[in-house]
Amino acid sequence: MAIESSSNDDLEEIYVPDWKVTVNDSFKSPAVCEDVLNHFASPAVPASSSSMVDDQMTINKKPTSCNLCAFLPEGIARFRKWMQDYEFFFSKKREAMKANMAALKKEAKGFAKKELARQKKVHELTQRHEVEVSELKQQAEASVKEKEE
Repeated sequence: MAIESSSNDDLEEIYVPDWKVTVNDSFKSPAVCEDVLNHFASPAVPASSSSMVDDQMTINKKPTSCNLCAFLPEGIARFRKWMQDYEFFFSKKREAMKANMAALKKEAKGFAKKELARQKKVHELTQRHEVEVSELKQQAEASVKEKEE
């Protein structure tokens, strides 16, 4: 069973941080970073630290600080590499999407030209039809007049 917030005191359960980070968030945002840092540690960490006197806390936290300092450059290097890989991957996708958009725009222009040509042809045929109908009407009227005479 997972703990959904840091208010639960049962330390035998799996801790699930109660941060509000979403998949669209970026660690470029100070608010996101603060939210992660505020909720990263399990409820046992502040509980174990709150009973320590200042000197005891300093002594107990030095190894953690040293480890953090030792691993931080490697972590940052890996993070930068992941971000480069991510950017490379999505730049390729972006280029492919731009190419697809260009092809679609070209195709749309072709359809627009065809539509204009079709409209022009329909207009010409409509005019020709009107002329032919008018001529047929005149011929029919002339034919009726001839029969009457």
